[in-house]
Amino acid sequence: MGKTAKGALWLDPEKTSPYEFYQYWRNVDDADVDQCLRLLTFLPMEEIRELNKLEGAEINKAKEILAFEVTKLIHGQEEAKKPKMQLKPYSKEEKQKVVSPPLLNLKNQILKKVLVY
Repeated sequence: MGKTAKGALWLDPEKTSPYEFYQYWRNVDDADVDQCLRLLTFLPMEEIRELNKLEGAEINKAKEILAFEVTKLIHGQEEAKKPKMQLKPYSKEEKQKVVSPPLLNLKNQILKKVLVY
């Protein structure tokens, strides 16, 4: 497993936002999904075995469940639901209003560097 763009995965929402935390688990390597589900969630083993049978693009369902369950344990159910809602399709009007958290974070980092120099 890797790290976040910031270099580490933190439980503290000030260091790794719930959105970034969710995305980390959503993007875990396919080969690690089964082990993470077994070790980091309270899902029934039968459900985990069924999720482990998913292959190809279907493994994304298991990754979404993993991301939701781990984020729910650390940040609570409401925070775990938010990244899922951010991934829903938007209308043209909504797309113009939305700035995704990673892009906003990148924009803030760039501004800080520009303002420091």
